[in-house]
This record gives sequence, structure tokens and C-alpha cells, in this order.
Amino acid sequence: MKVDIQNVTVTLGEQHVIKDFSLVVDAGVSVAVVGQSGTGKTTLLRTITGLIKPSIGRVLIDSL
Repeated sequence: MKVDIQNVTVTLGEQHVIKDFSLVVDAGVSVAVVGQSGTGKTTLLRTITGLIKPSIGRVLIDSL
């Protein structure tokens, strides 16, 4: 499964939790998301899974 995150911004209230984030992860590749508390890791994963819709940009998931 390939994941293509294109210029995603997620705004909750008036705060940009994720701003202009892009990433491509090819099928078979593992990625770790690390960072301090409150930096948007969970919001990013919820956006990838479709639980949160990005304010700007899009997430494409390509099943093989």
C-alpha cells in the first residue's frame, strides 16, 4: 500500500496542528513517527486513516 500525503494542513479551531506537510511512503516501507507531546503525531495518523479530514491538501492511499 502506497501513501501519498500532499500539502496537508489540519486546523483545529484556530490552531494549525499540521501545516503544509507532504510525504510519500511506498509499499513495503516502514516509517516511524516520533516527536514531543503535542506536535501532531496522532492528528497525522488520524488524517491518514480518514478519521480527520485535512483543511487543505489530500491523502491518497493506493492499494495494490
